[in-house]
Amino acid sequence: MSGTIRTMETKTLILLMGLAAPQAFGDPSVEALAFCEVQGAKLLSIGIKVFADGELSAPLLKELRNYDFGPDEEKDTYKFEGFTYDLNKDGKPEWFVYSPTYSGSGGSAFLVFSKLDSGWTRILDYQGGFWVFPSEKGWPRVAHVSRGGGGNYTKGYGEFKATQYETTLIVRYSDGKVTEEIPKKQE
Repeated sequence: MSGTIRTMETKTLILLMGLAAPQAFGDPSVEALAFCEVQGAKLLSIGIKVFADGELSAPLLKELRNYDFGPDEEKDTYKFEGFTYDLNKDGKPEWFVYSPTYSGSGGSAFLVFSKLDSGWTRILDYQGGFWVFPSEKGWPRVAHVSRGGGGNYTKGYGEFKATQYETTLIVRYSDGKVTEEIPKKQE
């Protein structure tokens, strides 16, 4: 694929998504560093790039226009950023599109799109580090780790259900205490 790799000055997933992310969050404790690891999963660390003209299909671009990417998105020259990765190993990559609107101190935010039978669908969104659990085939379990300010961190775990990922567990770390929450099912 063609495109321009962005510099560290702007954003890279390696810095904001994992191994170096704790340093970006400001001198976390040893316990907080340990919390940021996701046991049994692999950190997805792929550099963000500007998608080249024509790289995003017309149907995907149409779907992207349903989401808020900031004030410049209305311009014909708006350049979407992100990366691709084949989550479910079907030979067709999912598109991880960077969202400046939802990014912040918790890390870069991404909307993840996949071409399902019904067309391009947002299957997931997350902020911070993104972790993938091993899977032979099909949609893997995933996790994301973000910071909520100071020494507060959150892990969200997800599983693919029907047409998107659903959060199955939220684990929070704050002031040395870990709490867990099972989200209520969305109707």
